[in-house]
Amino acid sequence: TYGEICHLLAPRNVWNGSAQFFPRHEDVFVDSFYGGGGQQFEMELIYYPTTANAAGYKLPQPDSVVGTDMTNLGDDKEIYRYNFMLKGGREEDDYSRFIALCKAWSQTGTALDVQTKALMDIDQWMRAYAFVSLGSVGDMYTFGNNHNFFTYSRPADGKFVYFPWDMDFSFNRGENAALVGDQNLGKIVSLPGNLRVMYAHMLDIIDRCFNSAYMTPWVAHYQSFAPGQNYASRATYIQNRANFARNTINTQTGTNFTVAGTNFITTTNNLVTLTGSAPAAVRTITINGVAYPATWTSVSGWRIQIPVSEATNVLAVGALDIYGRPLTNFSRAITIVYPGEVPRRKTASSSTKSCTTRRFPRRPTSSCSTPRPRSASISRAGASTESTSRSRPAA
Repeated sequence: TYGEICHLLAPRNVWNGSAQFFPRHEDVFVDSFYGGGGQQFEMELIYYPTTANAAGYKLPQPDSVVGTDMTNLGDDKEIYRYNFMLKGGREEDDYSRFIALCKAWSQTGTALDVQTKALMDIDQWMRAYAFVSLGSVGDMYTFGNNHNFFTYSRPADGKFVYFPWDMDFSFNRGENAALVGDQNLGKIVSLPGNLRVMYAHMLDIIDRCFNSAYMTPWVAHYQSFAPGQNYASRATYIQNRANFARNTINTQTGTNFTVAGTNFITTTNNLVTLTGSAPAAVRTITINGVAYPATWTSVSGWRIQIPVSEATNVLAVGALDIYGRPLTNFSRAITIVYPGEVPRRKTASSSTKSCTTRRFPRRPTSSCSTPRPRSASISRAGASTESTSRSRPAA
């Protein structure tokens, strides 16, 4: 499932030279990585020739293409079939879940956010999209023609993941090209919470490998396998592109973690709303070590609601990165004073009814007729379980 460099001996000598084995994200890849199963769709253009020779036979060049966005094209799978080719699960020929995905992509605002989260592994999509964007890949959906990617509905949870493909137009769009493309996928990436995730992955990839210090030895290594090719400029391009991306991200999200207001709050409501701003590196916000769901009101702005149950509540607000690691210098202490009525905790003595028990030789009974608990056996198969899978980002 990995690309390999080889030396090709072609039928015509003019084509002899360095080549690459580049497996597609199809059966072998899916079987080895996901254990098989699921459904896979490839977005592709429909190509057709526009000229013919004297005998009337069509010439392969020049040609034209017909493509479409991933969007609501109705309920008939035949409308989707030729631009979204079924590459896995062909026997079932089932487009129903893919059509649901396309309809979700056609939404806007909250509906778009909710429905796409239910159908997509957003974290995986944002990681892959960050890689494509950093590489300034052209001739690819949202950054060019509507083709060159697969989407796979993994069998574990049915969620779709993103496999970019045919990225031979890498470093094609310029060092300062936009980080987010167009059409419906660009719209999904641009949702504030998703854009933050993509930015966080982008910064992680830059720190790990998308920089000249890391790539310069690799550029020299691969150039030795391709006589006549000059890759020297690629290391410079990579560093300039990384610098542009980092500056763009920092400008949009800032670099400081803040909690709005003072560090001492008096409130008459026991449901307290905290707001603030966070740089892209912050993936999760914690309160006293517990992760709380944040609403991202903008690419940097967050809002969390937290209940307080004491007269004085000391909250340690912290931040974690995409790997769940605490971020240093990103902690704040907030004291919340709640002068209202503190909810009472129920105790066994206060909740137990008073009753008179009559004694019998074998079985005690009560005038309040409290039933005895029955023994129960719950098998693992019968239990309700929820499996959540989060791919660890790869470099």
